[in-house]
Amino acid sequence: MQARVGQTCYCVTVSSGGKHEPEKVLISERSSRDVACVKRQYEDGTISPIRRFVRWKELFATKTEAQKRSDDLNELYGVFSLHPLVSPEVLERNKDILLHVEKEISDRLSDCPNFGGIWWQHLGNDEFKIATMHKRIPEYRYPAPTFINVNNKETIETVIQRVVSKWKMFDVPEEIQTFKDFIADGKKYGWD
Repeated sequence: MQARVGQTCYCVTVSSGGKHEPEKVLISERSSRDVACVKRQYEDGTISPIRRFVRWKELFATKTEAQKRSDDLNELYGVFSLHPLVSPEVLERNKDILLHVEKEISDRLSDCPNFGGIWWQHLGNDEFKIATMHKRIPEYRYPAPTFINVNNKETIETVIQRVVSKWKMFDVPEEIQTFKDFIADGKKYGWD
């Protein structure tokens, strides 16, 4: 799409529920050759004061085009238990291995009622952070994350075993309470 500053168009945003949706935006300033600075345009025509950056190739002239992209992204991301913090290009390239690791971990923790799924974060190159979610601590990743290089096939099984054993070691009442106390202290005194 050929877009310019001051033009209204559409991009795709992720809702609080983790679904991709079209969003009407105003291109507020040019940022670089790769990204545009946009502000959300509400139904009543008002413009949000909050700006964010969107890749030019992710701007669409019509809501229909943005809806098609949203549908494609929802299909890509929807196979994961939790919405990954991974770009679409990286996710498409690594989808099979990430799903394999997620399925193996989920299967091995299927007898753990507090297990709330896997959350992926891309760290660059072929490195990913695997964070597990605890149903009794839903707003935080618990326990500490594990890291994986998806191109190192020899270590994938080791990482899966590490995630599972770490989960089982920390999914006990004493450890859960210690973490909840840590969170309470952080909220009360700050997170230095």
